[in-house]
Amino acid sequence: MNDSTSRHPHAQLRRGIGTPGKGNLAIAVNRQAKTRPIPIHPEVVTMLRNHLNEYGTGPGGRVLSLPRGGIVTDRAYLAVFHKARTAAFTEAGADSLAARRPYDLRHAAVSTWLNASGNPAQVAEWAGHSVDVPLRFYAKCIAGQQEEAKRRILEATQPNEAPPRPYGDFAPRDAATAT
Repeated sequence: MNDSTSRHPHAQLRRGIGTPGKGNLAIAVNRQAKTRPIPIHPEVVTMLRNHLNEYGTGPGGRVLSLPRGGIVTDRAYLAVFHKARTAAFTEAGADSLAARRPYDLRHAAVSTWLNASGNPAQVAEWAGHSVDVPLRFYAKCIAGQQEEAKRRILEATQPNEAPPRPYGDFAPRDAATAT
């Protein structure tokens, strides 16, 4: 990964799996144990890099592991998740349905990507979905973009600044300038 990644507003971490000690990070691992690039906010990239520099990786290139190298179980993860959620939210927020489960964060990310980009094919690739999934499940998140969409359509359908010459470079000479 190069340094330009951290400066990009939507940096991506893309590292392989299974090279302990190399600071590898498996992002978005699918069932075939492959990775795919996903956009990660630069602040999160910095936090992950700092974590990897300080603690390295656990078995199998895992970013998070137990103090003696064990794998973080679902139960341990959920306990930390709920403590962090309680600390991050106000009392009213903690009582709400927002981010009640870790999966809700994935749903929020996919919704945000779709709303910000308007590109369901790209969002599907990032999320590991087929293209129809963002359209079926997340399209309702696209709100308040009608004016921007109309502006883009209008811009795309405007004539060019200089209209094309009807005959291109082979336009007939004007009779007055003909020699």
